[in-house]
Amino acid sequence: MSEDIAVPFEALEEAIVETLAIGERHGLETCSWGHAGDANLHSPFLLDPGDEEQVSRAEAAAQDLFSRALRLGGTVSGEPAWAGSSAASSTVSGAPRRSRSTARSSARATRRA
Repeated sequence: MSEDIAVPFEALEEAIVETLAIGERHGLETCSWGHAGDANLHSPFLLDPGDEEQVSRAEAAAQDLFSRALRLGGTVSGEPAWAGSSAASSTVSGAPRRSRSTARSSARATRRA
């Protein structure tokens, strides 16, 4: 499942470090890469899309990521993680939350890439 955030440039290092810590807390492999010039980060959480428990942990990790981006003065509206994504209507701390079916589709697209 790949999510995108953007933070103020001065918070870039902290956002990268925290992304890795979020993955570790949720028992998921992750990395953080993106466009350093505009502090836009791609933060994928690696999972087996057929494993409901991993998908659930990745959804929780994404919410933690969104919350962290907002606390750092950033946004969760970076580049779209995959074509056709749509945020669900519910929010956490002002951050869009993807539905379970959207998360599965995103995970499948990430795995194929």
